[in-house]
Parts: sequence; C-alpha cells; structure tokens
Amino acid sequence: MILANKFEKEIFHAQNRLRTNPRSFTQQVKSNMNNFKGNLQKRPGRASLMTTEGPSAWQEAIGALLKQKQLNPLKWSDGLAVAARDHCDDIGKKGLV
Repeated sequence: MILANKFEKEIFHAQNRLRTNPRSFTQQVKSNMNNFKGNLQKRPGRASLMTTEGPSAWQEAIGALLKQKQLNPLKWSDGLAVAARDHCDDIGKKGLV
C-alpha cells in the first residue's frame, strides 16, 4: 500500500515550511498579486480564476503571514494518512463536503 504519493508529500512539506517559517511565503503571495486584473486572477498555464475578494485577500494573507508566530513542524503519521485517504474516498463517492 502506498501511504503517500509525491503530491501529498509535497503538500505535507509545504505545510511544515509554512508552520516553521510563515514569512517565507510572503514573496510568493506578493508575486501572485501581480496576476490580478480586477478580481480576475490570470494563472499562466492554467485557467484564470474569478475571485470575490480580488487582490485585497492576498494583501490580507501577507499581513497574516507577517504576524504569524513560528510553530513546530508536524510529524508524519502513516496511520493518519491512511485514515484521511479512506475518509476522502468515502465522502468523495457520496459527493459530500
């Protein structure tokens, strides 16, 4: 049984980077703000995204990142990963959120 695929591992590691060094994400968020035309976010190589808030939500996120204290990293749990995947498989088939 595969406990985590490459994408899932990348998300886990990104979450730990965000927890341990939240300020490190501010530049990435700032660069994405340049892709807005009003509330429409252009995403190179992907479909554009119409937002309700527009770039103001991104500015708010930057403020939150700058205020956020560093947290300890999470530890991987094979059992929790399997339980989470089973849960997603279960509710996904039913169309639940």
